[in-house]
Amino acid sequence: MDHGQGHAHEDVSIDRLVAGGEGLGRLSDGRVVFVPGVVPGDHVRVELIQSKRDLARGVVAEILTPGPARVEPPCSRVGAGCGGCDWQHLSISAQHAAKVAVVTDAFSRIARMPQLTAHVRFGGTVGTVGNDGTVGTGWRTTVRAGVNRTGRAGFYRSGSHDVVPSGPCLVAHPVIADVLDSATFAPGEEVVVRVGVASRQLVVGSASPEAVKLRSVPAGWSAEVVRMPAAGGIGAVQENINGADLRVSISSFFQSGPQAASLLASTVTDLMQPFGTPDVFVDLYGGVGLFAATAGRGARQRVVVESAASSVSDARHNLGPDALVHRSAVEEWEPPRIVRRGSNVHAVADPARAGLGRNGVAAVLRSKPAVFVLVSCDAASGARDARMLIDSGYELREAVVLDLFPHTSHVETVMQFVATETTKGSE
Repeated sequence: MDHGQGHAHEDVSIDRLVAGGEGLGRLSDGRVVFVPGVVPGDHVRVELIQSKRDLARGVVAEILTPGPARVEPPCSRVGAGCGGCDWQHLSISAQHAAKVAVVTDAFSRIARMPQLTAHVRFGGTVGTVGNDGTVGTGWRTTVRAGVNRTGRAGFYRSGSHDVVPSGPCLVAHPVIADVLDSATFAPGEEVVVRVGVASRQLVVGSASPEAVKLRSVPAGWSAEVVRMPAAGGIGAVQENINGADLRVSISSFFQSGPQAASLLASTVTDLMQPFGTPDVFVDLYGGVGLFAATAGRGARQRVVVESAASSVSDARHNLGPDALVHRSAVEEWEPPRIVRRGSNVHAVADPARAGLGRNGVAAVLRSKPAVFVLVSCDAASGARDARMLIDSGYELREAVVLDLFPHTSHVETVMQFVATETTKGSE
């Protein structure tokens, strides 16, 4: 180990990638070291920035021998310091393999289910993957951007709050990329820029809308600048997802873009389809009603539970008066009689990164679904929730890994749970 000036350095071989996107290797003393910006097979000189008894963290000081999956980042903004896409140095095929490995590792360690490996499959990526291994660009239709002191917008430098002014962006929709590059905003704030691909609408959400100066709007597009936070129906765009027309307001949560929403909704639908048309479809953490409008199509009764006012307004608009849209925290929600007495209840939940937790799992159990699909955007919390559901009498049949955020370590897992005789006997 190098004990020269500054932090210590050590040469490390990277074994694999872990949840959060960092690489894992071992120091000469046997401790685990976590390093960002690496790929499996890299042999790197690491500057240690944190050292504990059992583990250490470091940054790459020099790439000694690149791993076979290392590629030149396809976006020029990486070289400028943009931290928006943390896996651009990793080939697309290796990204997919790493995401599946992160999920299977989480199930093995946290859910205590090493046998699940055979039931985890990769279910697709946003954008078309070409023969050269590249993936389609411009798929992200909502971005949150920082603004620097001169009013220029951009994404944050990795590990800091410094804004890297925008330029050509690999993942943002071209209209968004042009707005971020050409418009000026109130210095020091954050802005939300969203486009509706189906409706050709551009909306900018800002706490200081009077300071926003849009330099150009593409021909055939409408543009609107609104004050944030905004109520439901304000700054709304329209999208069509798998045949469902959806209003999405600027303050409402939505997937990264229509391609991601379509892939996710199709996966949820496919995992529920073998069980027939439900009597009641329950959409927990339902947002604007994406799953109720797609996977829940045909159910006698659709029920959405959502806590955010803007999303609730959109869900009611999108699903019409026959749907029951409850504004409530899922953890505090008590299912109405039509759910409790439903003969064939299907449910889906798409919680935030923290997952369902004990109280969210309890809400699922109160709904007594015959089939339940859990959408998880964090492998660790998803594995924890899976263990609790299994311990409550559900069988985990399949887990599908989706790549909704290419070039990043973000991984989405869609899990199919089926009630067992034990579950039914506890009702």
